[in-house]
Amino acid sequence: MTSIAEALGVASNHHQAGNLAEAERIYRHILTLEPRHAEAHKNLGIALCEQGKLAEAIASYRLALALKPDYAEAHNNLGIALWNQGKLTEAIACYCQALDLKPNLVEAHHNLGNALYEQLLLEEAAACYRQALALTPDDPMAHNNLGNVLFDQGKVTEAIACFRQALALKPDDVHAHAGLGLALLRAGDLSRGFTEYEWRWKVKQFEQQCAGLILPQPFWDGSELNGGTILLYAEQGFGTTIQFIRYAPLVARRGGRVIVACQPELIRLLSSVAGTAQVVSEREPLPDFDLHAPLLSLPRIIGTTLETIPSQCPYLSPPESSSVKVEATPDVKLKVGIVWAGLPIHRNDRNRSCPLSYFLELAELPGVAVYSLQKQPRAAGLGEVTPGMAVNNLSDQIGDWADTAAAICQLDLVLTVDTGVAHLAGALGRPVWVLLPHVGVDWRWMDGREDSPWYPSMKLFRQKAPGDWPSVFARVSAELQTLLGSYSKIKNSPF
Repeated sequence: MTSIAEALGVASNHHQAGNLAEAERIYRHILTLEPRHAEAHKNLGIALCEQGKLAEAIASYRLALALKPDYAEAHNNLGIALWNQGKLTEAIACYCQALDLKPNLVEAHHNLGNALYEQLLLEEAAACYRQALALTPDDPMAHNNLGNVLFDQGKVTEAIACFRQALALKPDDVHAHAGLGLALLRAGDLSRGFTEYEWRWKVKQFEQQCAGLILPQPFWDGSELNGGTILLYAEQGFGTTIQFIRYAPLVARRGGRVIVACQPELIRLLSSVAGTAQVVSEREPLPDFDLHAPLLSLPRIIGTTLETIPSQCPYLSPPESSSVKVEATPDVKLKVGIVWAGLPIHRNDRNRSCPLSYFLELAELPGVAVYSLQKQPRAAGLGEVTPGMAVNNLSDQIGDWADTAAAICQLDLVLTVDTGVAHLAGALGRPVWVLLPHVGVDWRWMDGREDSPWYPSMKLFRQKAPGDWPSVFARVSAELQTLLGSYSKIKNSPF
């Protein structure tokens, strides 16, 4: 009769070969013979977890721990299953318990770092990855993960070094290539940055997100189009589409017919872009075309550097006729549009979005009229938070991005956190002030700049410490009062 140890070895071989169902069967058989075998319970939990059977996996881990409370690996694996259920706090507790029992358990340092990073506890996450590297210095994943944390902390030079070390150890690491691309872009090295960022298409999560963008036609290499039709398509959020649609006229100059596939909410707006023959919804069947390219690949294909960014604005315009009306009383000197929050699903939303109360203080400045450009559902908060406040809610007039553009073009200034509206105002050539967090700043705003090479009409206001919105709004208020003073001088001038 096969011994328990031999059966475990057979199950492990199946497990490592990816034959999870067979491994599960053998583990269960072992447990019928020896119900108190903690390792078999733990291994069964791993096989169940890898099959997505999280509740069963958790039950197996808990049985293993009931039999062997000091089983560090089982605590770690329980944390993984709880993480996959979205129970981050419980997962962190499991990883910490595993490390209390076995401080050199490298996988637990990794997992704890990942959980802390997910919660944007960056210093703590960095410490975990550094501890993992102290135990296994040649681990490319730990170098890559530390690079991600350093990037979000704004330590771009150190992040680049981490990504490069990961690639020295594992040259085909798609995550390290993509991370290096974003870090180089944030550092202003656009040529090498966009080249590295092409690896994004091999990152599993991005590949799944953009699965519908796999097209049989050839990928455009930048050569002359000779009358052919090229499809340019959106691949990320609204702001990214607005930012990179500027390349459509440059593509058209290569002698082809340009079709743009984008989010339905942008169709009317992007129809104003020069050089586009047709704008269609990405959710509908595509028209015939000969070649294709995603919008974010165009800077690499065309050879953009920091000095050659096509920054001529405006390159978008609102509809010639619009029902959107921004009205003001005669005493208003500055009409200011505000956006205080992005989509809640954005990973960094809790840092980039801002309490509405800070914007409301600006509405009290004499001569300033504030207009909310915020879309639902965030706009619903106006009625609850601002009874009696002088904030004009435009959300009922705004259906798509063309309507937002029409509103912006009737304002003197747009004041927004890092959302698509910042890109829209910049693309329209309108004055726009963008309020940036200290943690998780997007690559396109770079570091240490108060301007943007992408948008000449933009000014950046950066937090100097995490969560430091008060100092940001103190600077904004002072700038607004300077503008108001300039307006008064012009109005009272005898010339």
